[in-house]
Amino acid sequence: MPGEQDVMQLNDYTTLCMDAHGVLIDRDRDIIRGLSPLLAMLPTPPSQEQVLADYVQALHELTDEQMGAVSAHCTVYRALANRWGLAADWQEGIEFASSLGFGSLYEDALGLFTICASSISSES
Repeated sequence: MPGEQDVMQLNDYTTLCMDAHGVLIDRDRDIIRGLSPLLAMLPTPPSQEQVLADYVQALHELTDEQMGAVSAHCTVYRALANRWGLAADWQEGIEFASSLGFGSLYEDALGLFTICASSISSES
């Protein structure tokens, strides 16, 4: 069939990522897509392999298991911008983290409670 040689088989991958619901995700493609606004500002962007290596390095160096997913990915986004000689604000980092689908903007119980409480009181 035409294009069949372009289809990767499951055993062609070295790493598989699944979300909390057991859905297989293409993490690398999402990361590259999320970083594309930064990469577009570079006169000579690094290769996708280098971008992913920089991402993983920053993720391991700057975050820990205590950080929420959104905070961690905001931090990594800003660190990569800085590493590549660009400026990025927190809002851009939040947009990046949200585009990856990791976690929620209300990762802590108090934040969730506050949002739910304000929603309930506005309906009354």
